[in-house]
Amino acid sequence: YLARASVRASKHFLALLEKAPRNEDYIHAIEQARQNSSPDAYAAVALALKNAPYLRPGMSIAEMASLLPQRANDAALLYILGVVCGEQAMQAFLLCEKQYPDSVPVRRLRAEMLASQGRYDEAVAVYRSLADLPRPAPGLHHDLAMLYRKTGEWDKALGEFQQQQRVQPDDERAAVGISESLLRLGRFAELRQHLKPIAAAPSPPEWALLDLSSAEQELGNLDGATYCLQVAARQDPASQTVHYRLSRLYSLAGRQELAAQEARTFQKLKQSQVGAGSK
Repeated sequence: YLARASVRASKHFLALLEKAPRNEDYIHAIEQARQNSSPDAYAAVALALKNAPYLRPGMSIAEMASLLPQRANDAALLYILGVVCGEQAMQAFLLCEKQYPDSVPVRRLRAEMLASQGRYDEAVAVYRSLADLPRPAPGLHHDLAMLYRKTGEWDKALGEFQQQQRVQPDDERAAVGISESLLRLGRFAELRQHLKPIAAAPSPPEWALLDLSSAEQELGNLDGATYCLQVAARQDPASQTVHYRLSRLYSLAGRQELAAQEARTFQKLKQSQVGAGSK
């Protein structure tokens, strides 16, 4: 549990680092470690300590994490947390692997760690060996699909998402993955068929309405595309994405007054969000 929790914590902090300002040197250190197939991304620690004098050598993860509410966008702090959690994950994993080399959870964690290091082919090989077991672990096909998604192999991702849906029909993640894969592959008729039952349910999810609107538009049905977005706007009047896309569809249909109205709503929502974020 410690190893898995540490992996997830490391991925979380590094994902935040990617969006933080002045992150270039830290991202470079991580990418270099991945290119060298090394879990050690400590190359920029000295720079981080220089840029963030409030950090002290030997601080615990808990101590550093306590600084996040005031320094959530500090690239130095996010970098240190990411690599320290990664190191803790590696140490815990190596201990588990030594004690339980044939354990399915340990092998699955190995695949997850390989993927986090950018060693995608090795990660896929481990996942595939686990998928071939008589009773694959729950969610395994989803994990493999997400790895194919990351590498842009949408055909393979689609197959794994579909397999995940067969194993767990109520797993919404599989339905979302199938939708995204079909959209990326340009298979719009199949996408429409996949989404129609989901969009027909009471209070359908926004992602399904947005993707179905895309499919209808690509298939030349602007009225159907617009209807999907109108339903989404009624369900969530504060959705910027829905109003922006409605403005574009109304413009394509020559309904300029409605297009302008939706554009104004989008701008108002956008400005409201910016104002709230600056407080």
